[in-house]
Amino acid sequence: MRLQKHLALYASCLLLCVFTAGAAAANKPGSSRAAERSNAGNRQASSSSSSSSSNVQVTKAPVQSQNAARQQQQQQQEQLQETLRSLGYADGCTPPRLPTWPVTSPKVPPLPAGRRPNFVVILADDMGWDDIGLHHPRGPDGVTSAGAQTPNIDKLIKGGMSFTNFYATPLCAMGRAELLTGRDFPRTGNLYNTRGYDAFHLGEATAGDVMQQAGYVTAHYGKWHNGQALGYEPWWRGFNESWLPTDYIHLDNLMRHNGRYVQTQGMMEQVLVDNMAGFLQQRGEDGKPFFVYYAPYAIHKNAKQPKSKVNPYFTPEPYLSRVQALQPPPDEHNAQVWAMLLYIDDVLGRLFEAVAASGLADSTYILLTADNGPALPREFISNEALRLTRMPSGMVGDKNIFNENLGSSGTEGALRNHLAISGPGVPSGAVDDTLLSLADVLPTIAELGNARDTRHMPWSGISFANLLKPGGKATKEQQERFMFTLVASGDKRQCPQLVQMMREMLPDVGPNREVLRPQPMLAYTNKTGGNNLKDCIVGRWKEYKWYGCSGRVFRFANGSHIELPCNEVTGAQQRTIAAAFDKQARQWWASVVAEPHSFTKQTFQLGLGGWRASNVEASGAFEISRGKVLITKPANFTAVGGNICIKVNVVTPGRYLVAAMYKSAFIRGLEADFSLTVGSHSQMQSSAAAKKSATLPALRSEEDRKRSYVLGYLDLPRSGSSGSSSSTEVCFKLERLRNTTAAAATQGISTLSTPPAGWYFYLANLRFVLQEGNASRSSLDLGEDLGADEEGVFGSEDAFEDFEDAILALSYTVTDAEESCPQGISYRAEKDRALLFGGVYSACASGCQPRNDEWSQGCNPSSQPNPFRGYAVCHPSQTAAVEQGLSKLPAFADMQDFSPCQLYSYLQGRTLWVMGDSLMRNYYYALRCFMLDFWDHAKGECAPSSNERILRSIYKSADTNITSSMGSRAITDVPRCVHLIGGGRICWVQSVRGEEFATPNPQDPGILQRLQHTVADKDDIFLLNFGRWHYTNCRGLEAEGYRQALKEVGELYQKTRSEFPNWLFKTSTHDHTACREGKRHEVTDQCIPAVEGGYPASLGQRINSIAESILGSYSVPILDTYQPTIAMHEGHILYPPPRSTVRDCLHYCSPGIPEFEMFMMARAFVTNGIKPLGKRDSTSSLQCLPVTEFRPPAGWSYYLDMISRNQSAASPAMAGVHAAIDVQQQQQLLEPELQEQVL
Repeated sequence: MRLQKHLALYASCLLLCVFTAGAAAANKPGSSRAAERSNAGNRQASSSSSSSSSNVQVTKAPVQSQNAARQQQQQQQEQLQETLRSLGYADGCTPPRLPTWPVTSPKVPPLPAGRRPNFVVILADDMGWDDIGLHHPRGPDGVTSAGAQTPNIDKLIKGGMSFTNFYATPLCAMGRAELLTGRDFPRTGNLYNTRGYDAFHLGEATAGDVMQQAGYVTAHYGKWHNGQALGYEPWWRGFNESWLPTDYIHLDNLMRHNGRYVQTQGMMEQVLVDNMAGFLQQRGEDGKPFFVYYAPYAIHKNAKQPKSKVNPYFTPEPYLSRVQALQPPPDEHNAQVWAMLLYIDDVLGRLFEAVAASGLADSTYILLTADNGPALPREFISNEALRLTRMPSGMVGDKNIFNENLGSSGTEGALRNHLAISGPGVPSGAVDDTLLSLADVLPTIAELGNARDTRHMPWSGISFANLLKPGGKATKEQQERFMFTLVASGDKRQCPQLVQMMREMLPDVGPNREVLRPQPMLAYTNKTGGNNLKDCIVGRWKEYKWYGCSGRVFRFANGSHIELPCNEVTGAQQRTIAAAFDKQARQWWASVVAEPHSFTKQTFQLGLGGWRASNVEASGAFEISRGKVLITKPANFTAVGGNICIKVNVVTPGRYLVAAMYKSAFIRGLEADFSLTVGSHSQMQSSAAAKKSATLPALRSEEDRKRSYVLGYLDLPRSGSSGSSSSTEVCFKLERLRNTTAAAATQGISTLSTPPAGWYFYLANLRFVLQEGNASRSSLDLGEDLGADEEGVFGSEDAFEDFEDAILALSYTVTDAEESCPQGISYRAEKDRALLFGGVYSACASGCQPRNDEWSQGCNPSSQPNPFRGYAVCHPSQTAAVEQGLSKLPAFADMQDFSPCQLYSYLQGRTLWVMGDSLMRNYYYALRCFMLDFWDHAKGECAPSSNERILRSIYKSADTNITSSMGSRAITDVPRCVHLIGGGRICWVQSVRGEEFATPNPQDPGILQRLQHTVADKDDIFLLNFGRWHYTNCRGLEAEGYRQALKEVGELYQKTRSEFPNWLFKTSTHDHTACREGKRHEVTDQCIPAVEGGYPASLGQRINSIAESILGSYSVPILDTYQPTIAMHEGHILYPPPRSTVRDCLHYCSPGIPEFEMFMMARAFVTNGIKPLGKRDSTSSLQCLPVTEFRPPAGWSYYLDMISRNQSAASPAMAGVHAAIDVQQQQQLLEPELQEQVL
């Protein structure tokens, strides 16, 4: 459905805009082909229009057959392709028709002899060749870009020089390593983005090091991704000034300035440029030459947010609105990418202005490129027409994506990139096709800045300073060079040998504990002559491209870099050229393997520069027990005897407190014994190394898994000191698994040789904290910098002891979750039912609330039908379908272990306000049942206050719906709460429409405002949702009123967050409800599949995207649960319940979707800094007014279905809770407005 939406949007909008441009394009030279296609396109547009008209009628009938849908999709794709051709997009092997501009003399004259230039090098993130406005054909007006809009980058290109044969690398970390070192990234120790190969060796000189040696002041701003351990950050690697943000946090970023944390305000890239402007101003005043390395995070999508995120790009206003206003309007993906692109283009414009304002523009080179190609959504990769809208060049592939046709991820779309440079003596508007790479940048800067005679490893790159002047010509070396790269990929099909080496093997090491060179694992070909790592190499030479995996050769001419058969070289010519490539690639690879730093991992520094704490990353292991450990991002121990060894350099000797940071499965009775050994290899062989052993408990909750377990203290000498080897190693080993249950002891199987099914252990870090020695600083990332001053410096030994106590407090030592539960409550494990998905009712072992009262019976998952209104029970097959769908999520194991005890720790002592429509009502009932043993059944359900005036004011704010155009449809519930034992409560406030939450009118406050001024406490948590508008249903969701309501909620949050900080806005789950001609369609007895309903995923994504965009601009925390519920919804379709049990197939039954969202809420507490309050009795003493004693004014009544009426008649207690005013009273006039002030 999403693909069809993309196609339909482009086919209709592009046709309308292109062909209304009339004959203007037809009169241009060479336009006969375009005109011919234009006429054909017009005919197709007419057909499309009538087809679209008929489609509106078809929605009333059953869904079209799959064949008809595919045929329609094919027609739309062909229609879009035809339209793109007419605009000048690539067609087959014909490159796109792009604008041209004149070449003129340099805008900035060459520098006089003796004056040193300055440099600003910009390395964008995921910004491919096609992500530049000048690389798109012109739109219908013949002037502006038909796609990406980058006016400031365009100006840089036209005012300087650009290169069309420039190559980056497959992924982020590799590109940065290559640019910073001037060397092919595999030579440096960098191989990949993760698995411990993202950094490069400390023996490699960076651009910062080189330019510092030449007398330059150096500065870094933005992304790094070449090592995050102590000693590998930019302030250790040649940069006098460094501002390193927290990854992908685009608003109010917590940055590190030269290693010290600084909380910033505003948009991250603008903050960085503002800091750069200050740096430039200083250089303008002191006259010192400078080198700036700016690495923005744009246009990379947010890698830290859940995959379910609707809009993964940062698209602040007004950029998104400006892009959406383009004609033709872009599709959803392009709108998001181009909005972020327009944002960073604006930021770059500010940077260019800052250079000019510093007075140094006449001496400053500005260079812009990127690390790798673009990232495309799956539907763009598989559909040529959609791909062309983003990549008009017609190049194949994108970053790190395996192309099945080519058998590689080393495509032009992944590797070819842009390079633009302006500065002294650079001709304006010049375009050059010399073959260049990221490795050429540092040698070029060094030549221009007279920094060639500096200490560094031999550069792979070649300076292109000779090209940066009028009439510059490529040297013979540049013309004849062979250029190769390693295309490591996360896809095993691309380079299985390298993936296996990084994940399962690691290179063999010799007696000196260094990588053996050569060795079979690193060979170009295997013993039989077949490909080994040759599979991972691609090359360029002159106009040719070669794939080592297949030997295929392509020829790029006339600007066409399109890897299709029409550009492929075949026959004898292919064999000759492939043989030349093969010979050169074999020599190149042999030189890579012979490099002293290639294939090495990091050496972690302990006590460097006086810093106390160091994280030793498990992925940095240089040796593992093959078959027993896997290196993913952490180290995954899969068998007893699994061992990893990591290199460290003990800079400051002394006593170190060592803690393990890990994640493990909880299996009752199973204990894992580990050993930690630190010393030289010879000391380990002779059992002379320092050693600690510990039993590491399973960590059940997500909160627990962010903690450390203290292993103990180790006294470590300085590496290389007398009596020890120069190489210190840290080895961590799974010694044994023990079954401590009584049954195991009886049967004599207390020690296990293999782990049981479901067991796992992932080691993330070993944290070393210096207790004694000369250190005085600590780089902390375990939460707060306890005992530290504003700069992170420990002021006294007492302060450090506070930090040590904090680590000990973070050690999880409770082996059974029930030990942390109050009132003696405990649960026994059930084989087939997790506590979260209905197990609470049957698995309580002690301390349970009664199971025979009506409150508990309403939570009985075996009840069919359920007697308790509001808690409709899912059919068992529905719950099973939900769990099956969730099992694909990484967090599913955590859900299986999730306990009410964990959630209770957050709810104790505060009120959780659950606020929203019917979806949230069932969420409240499901939450109440999950916490069945933690609320006081004797009190039943209580109103939020005993003051009826307050209750009426809250009720009034929550019921604007009755006066809306929906007429007499009243809200279905009055506000109600359950009180938790030991303090705390869960309260529900029904609110159908977003306008009810917050209003700018102090005379008519919204629900949140009334709660904040009456019964809410500063520590309370507000969980909000108004994803469905309930007014003309789906269409109303996109109305301006929806946006306005979101803005008012955001504004209220900003005004009150200092007093009421704990807010979460939960995005809506996917919905089954069908929309018919924009009107509301009531729930039917049979579920409507998502693919057939009028509320498709694309609409839900757009709705939630609006909420995330608007509320995100106000920093309102978002709880995103939308995307996973699409699969859950389909699970409900597959297993419809009996008609008499539940009518709504998605969010009106439990256990299922509400429980999943409950778990996600608990995780959001952690990620948003909402902390347990501990034992507080702040709410348990509140007077409790039973819900039955509160009556809304006449005419404001409950809305009850027939099942609840029947149950009310049969159950007096339930009748009291769910009593209804006679239906006739709904026709009575509303009583006059309550003229009462908020108390």
